[in-house]
Amino acid sequence: KVEEGYTTLHAGDQSMSEGDSKQAIHHYSRALTLLRGTCKPTHALLIRANSGLAHAYIAHGDWEKAQKYLEKSVKGFDVAYTTPNPIHAVELLMYGKVCSMRKDIRTARDAFMKAVKILTITHGPDQHLTSDCRTR
Repeated sequence: KVEEGYTTLHAGDQSMSEGDSKQAIHHYSRALTLLRGTCKPTHALLIRANSGLAHAYIAHGDWEKAQKYLEKSVKGFDVAYTTPNPIHAVELLMYGKVCSMRKDIRTARDAFMKAVKILTITHGPDQHLTSDCRTR
């Protein structure tokens, strides 16, 4: 199931690169179905599938579902990466932006603050992403 989940995840990435968010949602949802129960919630493929699905929902304009799946990917990152990881920070930044769009200000602020901490370590305090998070 993991190999099929990986292949399906890749198909979702391909659909996104072609601008077909509807097809990407189909592939990422299927990848999640295949990977759940087989992989731990902190498995990189499961985190990627949740993230991919969230980004596909953003492209599709469904902010509620995007927030749901970003929350899952961020929680996976929180457990999987004990050292600062810039990909985790970027996911937190996106999560904060989606939460802001949905007027979930407290959650957005917490996500931005967490992203600033990580980006300050990985990129430095003056890097543009760090500054972007700090001003939100």
